[in-house]
Amino acid sequence: MRVDHCSRCGEHIASDEIRYIVGVQVTLDLDGFQGGVESAYEIAERLNAKQSCDESLSEVFSREMVFTLCKHCRDGFVDNPLGRQERLLCPDLGFIH
Repeated sequence: MRVDHCSRCGEHIASDEIRYIVGVQVTLDLDGFQGGVESAYEIAERLNAKQSCDESLSEVFSREMVFTLCKHCRDGFVDNPLGRQERLLCPDLGFIH
């Protein structure tokens, strides 16, 4: 299904206009977790219970989202993907200046 509006600003994107698809994957970092995967599962289960939301336990571990952006919002996203006040010096490492 082709989306006809920008997920960020809500503006209509005509069928002949450029649009961008942005995918985001948020994953629980278990690399080097001291308690092992079973402990991480228990912690995630408790976090999910405290949140009292509709998020499933599998979504606590990993969640993927896809957005359609217009050219203007794509440029803003690429420049500052986390919407931070400070500019990221090295986005992959999270350094700010």
